Amino acid sequence: MENLKEFDVAAARAIIDAFMIKHGQTDHLPPNSLYVTDDFEELSLRVKPDESATYTTFRLHSHDEDADVEEELTLYTVGVLTQKLLPPFKPKRKYAPFRDSVFKGFRQSVSLHGAGANTMVKAVQAAKYGCVILDRHVAKSTVFPSERVCVDNFLVANPYFETGDDAKGKEKISFPKHVDPFDDLNRMQADGCLHTEDNVVQYLEGFESDEGVFKQTAITPARFRPGDIVRVGFAICVKQDNAHNSTSSELVLVLRSITLIDDTISTTIAMRQLDEPTFAAKKRTTVSRRALANGIVPCSGSRGY
Repeated sequence: MENLKEFDVAAARAIIDAFMIKHGQTDHLPPNSLYVTDDFEELSLRVKPDESATYTTFRLHSHDEDADVEEELTLYTVGVLTQKLLPPFKPKRKYAPFRDSVFKGFRQSVSLHGAGANTMVKAVQAAKYGCVILDRHVAKSTVFPSERVCVDNFLVANPYFETGDDAKGKEKISFPKHVDPFDDLNRMQADGCLHTEDNVVQYLEGFESDEGVFKQTAITPARFRPGDIVRVGFAICVKQDNAHNSTSSELVLVLRSITLIDDTISTTIAMRQLDEPTFAAKKRTTVSRRALANGIVPCSGSRGY
């Protein structure tokens, strides 16, 4: 997982605020989706259970009157990408087929920092509101995960696969070439390990058309870097373990899409990092020369200090 240790908070907030002022309007979003800054509490929300073999997922749905469809509600927020675990998948070892316990842990995930902007404050409030509504429908109480859903660490994830008995009856969807260029993920699919519609994440780049309209195009997930300003689409769910000995339900923010908005900060960070190895090499050379001048000969295989 790639991490971001520090960034220019003021610059990030300025970019986020400018984007929201210009493009933060729900008419640019798909049906049954809106920004967290909109008053979604006024929506007619419904809770739909989706039962699998080992767990039941309770999802927030809304009815779009214009499109006359009822679908899962997708919320959008904008922040600084601080951590990412995204394709292309680079396996360090070859996994045997049907290793459900291993594949179950493979996730596409991102963490966002709000940089003091209102978008992340509202995102946390939306997650709490969704948690309260969904908790009324589950048999086991839901604990709000404040350590991973907060303004400086907003974690959104989605498994690559449905595994084990939960994959039975599900339709397999292949990973597109721009997400899985070497077919590492597609080769893992088999009975008991399927990439389904619910696991699909859209990887996009935003741009402004000649008419000033915000549009998106598909890109490879490899384009994303810590420090990018991104727009993330997510759904709010509660997962209840069907096992009798399970004591609580889990709030889950499901990653649906991630859109690259601005890479100015991440590019600046990358340029600075390119200079660091050169500086370290010069430092090692200086130390080695000083050691030789003092009659100290480095051992074979040492770094010279």
